[in-house]
Amino acid sequence: MPEMTKETPDSGDPTNDPESTPRVCENCGKTHEHGHGLVPGSRSWFWSKRIEHMMLWIAPGAPLLVGATQLIRPQVTVHLDGKDRAAINRVYDMPGIDASTVRSVTVRLDDPGIADRLIAAGPSLLFGALLLFVAYALWRIEINLSATGKYTPKDGRVLGAASRWLWRGWWFLLAAELAISFWWRDTPGTGTWYLSSVATPFDHASLMTLMITAVVAIVTRIYRSGARAYAELEKAV
Repeated sequence: MPEMTKETPDSGDPTNDPESTPRVCENCGKTHEHGHGLVPGSRSWFWSKRIEHMMLWIAPGAPLLVGATQLIRPQVTVHLDGKDRAAINRVYDMPGIDASTVRSVTVRLDDPGIADRLIAAGPSLLFGALLLFVAYALWRIEINLSATGKYTPKDGRVLGAASRWLWRGWWFLLAAELAISFWWRDTPGTGTWYLSSVATPFDHASLMTLMITAVVAIVTRIYRSGARAYAELEKAV
């Protein structure tokens, strides 16, 4: 009597199962078990990186825009002395209104000279240029590491240059802020000079630059340590 039970097919080697065999990507030649991401170096990959680093490129835009505005229509913030402060405060000390104190006013220079424009715009433009250089260095390194997974000497030099220029730029910014904070003007009709404290947008950029300098210096050391470790690993392999 023939056997009525159906024979179970031999599955054999699981690697022979076409459903369990990972598929090879036609674009990159690699297998992807959990879907395929963007191919490094492709146009869509670059656009995704641009979106990811959008804030990195927006940061230098604010001081550069302010600097360009200061070149066209320069404005300064003048800190008032006791006499001027009392005169302005009398205007705002009205019945029924709480007492207020005006300590500084914003002055627009209607007929600025070239020196006035450069002094008003200098800190903002310099600060924006330093941020732009740092953004480029970080962008370049992240793009190369994401695409190749390797440390390159050129990227290390770019990051080191950004760290050095931040440190030098901090000294220039500090000098510019000190020069701007003491604004000498000829008193009309008297021939004498008086000293008043003047501020411009981003006139405290040296403090922010000093913090960014410390952060970039640490990132530079981390990158160089990773590059040395990667080089030793390649030698060992």
